[in-house]
Amino acid sequence: METYTTNQTWRLNPLNDFLFFKIMGEKGDEIQLLSFLNAVLEIHFIDMVKWRRLPKKDVEKNVLHRWLTWLDQRSPPELIKELKNMDSAIDKADERMVYVTGDKEAIRAYEMRMMGLSDWNSAKNYERREGREEKAQEIALKMKNLNLPIAQIAECTGLSPEAILSL
Repeated sequence: METYTTNQTWRLNPLNDFLFFKIMGEKGDEIQLLSFLNAVLEIHFIDMVKWRRLPKKDVEKNVLHRWLTWLDQRSPPELIKELKNMDSAIDKADERMVYVTGDKEAIRAYEMRMMGLSDWNSAKNYERREGREEKAQEIALKMKNLNLPIAQIAECTGLSPEAILSL
């Protein structure tokens, strides 16, 4: 049996840190994060796009292929049923997943979080668009003050001639 010590060094892959914090929530104090991670917890990041591109999946002989197929939301229900019959651990995991996803309060919290993230992304995208528009207007005004032709200013900034004339 493998023994675990508490003084093991943990190094998070910077590329995976972003995904970890997206999954686990906001990035908190690093000390809290490191105390959360220990030798018993393993986190694996799976690139489902690469998995889906794999030409031949051997769910009969390869346990990892079975689990990845079960995790893939695009797997048809008939295949999931077959996987559950093949592997009792997948059957138990599927039962647990049904139990966990049946919790109305957890589902509501998840949906609220997803709505919040969507709203935040929408606000950021709006701010970005507004910032671009303001910058284009600034540039257009400078070009107009240099007495450049309105058509040329419109072509360079993407603003309409009417918008440029109103500056």
